[in-house]
Amino acid sequence: MILESIKTIIQKLLLVVFSIFLIWQSTQLVSNIAQRTNPGTLGEILLQSIFLNLFITGIFLIGYALPLHKLIPSSYYNAVKSKSFASACAILKIDLFQKFLRLTFWTSRNNKKHFFNGRRSGLIQFELNTRISESGHTFAFVAVLVVLFYIGVVSNIQLAIVSILINIIFNFYPAMLQRYNRARLQSVMT
Repeated sequence: MILESIKTIIQKLLLVVFSIFLIWQSTQLVSNIAQRTNPGTLGEILLQSIFLNLFITGIFLIGYALPLHKLIPSSYYNAVKSKSFASACAILKIDLFQKFLRLTFWTSRNNKKHFFNGRRSGLIQFELNTRISESGHTFAFVAVLVVLFYIGVVSNIQLAIVSILINIIFNFYPAMLQRYNRARLQSVMT
């Protein structure tokens, strides 16, 4: 029991250190982008956009160490049972995004390891994990948009536009997927 507690504390501490490192990396990258007068080639813009999104999104992994999800009211997380939300998911093709993730990055093995153990007893933890993941992607989505507004105004509108598209894939869709999963989960749990 004590060994497990120490392991958890070390993991949380490492996540905090990693988030601080990514904050520093993000500020360095934004500073370099803002100082460039030449927007660069399409390949450079794409690479910078991906790194910018990864760095800023990675900062919010701290949500697994600190309860950032509690900054958002519980009513926000529970408001997923509406017909308009179901329609939005259908229009956005969230189910296709989910299938893509399952075929590539988020296999059932990874899902069981990090999110859901496949047992009924794991449903409560799964619901909490959807909140943590959704809040992290939501905060990252907003933070990236703020940074991109700055970059677009100060130096590189092309990079800002490409990064917005990547931000939608890296953060908006994953946040919506967590809401989609929670809506389905709530119907099973009630």
